[in-house]
Amino acid sequence: MTDYHELMRIFSVPRPSGSPGEQQTLAALRSWLNRYGIAHETSHFRLYPYSNELIGLWLLLSSLLLTLTVLLRWPWPMLLIVGLLIALVIANVVLAWPLVVWPIARTGQNLVLTFSAAQPERELLIATHYDSKTELFDHTITGRLFGQLPLCIGLSVVILLLGTLDRAFFSAGSAWSLAVLVLSLLLVLPVQLVIGAVGLNLLPGRLIAQSHGAVDNGAACAILLGLAKQLADAEQPLQHTVVTLAFFGGEEVSMQGSRAYIRSRPWPRPSVVVNLELLGQNGPYVLWQYDGNVLTSVTTDRILNTQVAAIIKEQTGQPAQLVGGINSDGYPFIQAGLPTCVLGTYDTRQGGNGLHRPSDHPERVVTQRMPETVAILAALVRQYDSS
Repeated sequence: MTDYHELMRIFSVPRPSGSPGEQQTLAALRSWLNRYGIAHETSHFRLYPYSNELIGLWLLLSSLLLTLTVLLRWPWPMLLIVGLLIALVIANVVLAWPLVVWPIARTGQNLVLTFSAAQPERELLIATHYDSKTELFDHTITGRLFGQLPLCIGLSVVILLLGTLDRAFFSAGSAWSLAVLVLSLLLVLPVQLVIGAVGLNLLPGRLIAQSHGAVDNGAACAILLGLAKQLADAEQPLQHTVVTLAFFGGEEVSMQGSRAYIRSRPWPRPSVVVNLELLGQNGPYVLWQYDGNVLTSVTTDRILNTQVAAIIKEQTGQPAQLVGGINSDGYPFIQAGLPTCVLGTYDTRQGGNGLHRPSDHPERVVTQRMPETVAILAALVRQYDSS
């Protein structure tokens, strides 16, 4: 029988991407697999662990420099700042290209377990991530701040146009120039507040009291190991399927691990993906209808959501809830054209609040419930293999 209390001790420590805590967690994960004789392999990728901090620093500087260019009536430096700000948001939020500094890059690691039929016809990938993240605000407040970025970009463009108009047509000190300056300062204030708050949220994450990462995403890691032990001990071999269990690094820094994994291998057979997030909480199971971010999101697979929801009802007697959006490792798989669903749970006391903060601690996880989630995933494997 799997000792989930032991596993939660492994996965309830701060483990930011590229940190010693992350490496120690990965070593403990491998040690657990070796103890039970479960074969696994590691795939490596280029990891940029400090991209969030660098983005935060750039956003803070941008908010200050934008205000300075307004006060000094410098339209061309303003154009550069606004252009770089828009490019940064598009690169990191839309395209998920991390802001990189080559000298501080690391070698990231994904851990992959494979259980295969003799002549497989299809693949079922069940995935989660093992890194954690801490921010100044929890992820709910962070999401609201990020939701204001499109407005900030629009206001920045208006400020740029006003600065260009002022420089081209009005002399310094004239009434019209003063009016443009006052209007620009009024518009730059919300931009400075939002961009500065987002930057301040990202910058000090490794320096403040750390999240334990128990809900996000330690419990999912423990559950996936419980499923791995069941598959390794199974008396009934797989008939038609490769079942791949993946533990991704770098999820909290623009999903670098899962994106590298997708690029690293072909997908020759019919494949579906189930991504695990925020499991082990005390509320109902949830399936997210969208995955992505505030600027771009994609729909999860409706048919797969229906199948997983039916298994949850069969195993627990309770319906799963379809809820709005999440930003997870499921996103790059959907972008790659693979049918994907994202499975998690809801906290009846805190709702969706308190993650990426010290409030994500082991007491939020109901370890007694983990075998139930393993049974759901095992039933999904059986159904997919026999369908």
